[in-house]
Amino acid sequence: MRGLRLRSDSTNGNSKLPRLRADVGLVRVEGIGLLALLRRKEVPLDTVLVRNVRLEVGKMPPSSKPMA
Repeated sequence: MRGLRLRSDSTNGNSKLPRLRADVGLVRVEGIGLLALLRRKEVPLDTVLVRNVRLEVGKMPPSSKPMA
């Protein structure tokens, strides 16, 4: 896969984690267990190569606890 863009779910307003965005230039997966894939089970992988990753972390959401 090339040019993969992932974003955290922004619909959940109760999240205590910051928003996250990941841009990935290349993902290569090798050695896929095809029989397990066809049977819809856990799929063993030999190698996963990820290149050109850029992570962007947003601001922390406001805390609901009062400051002491």
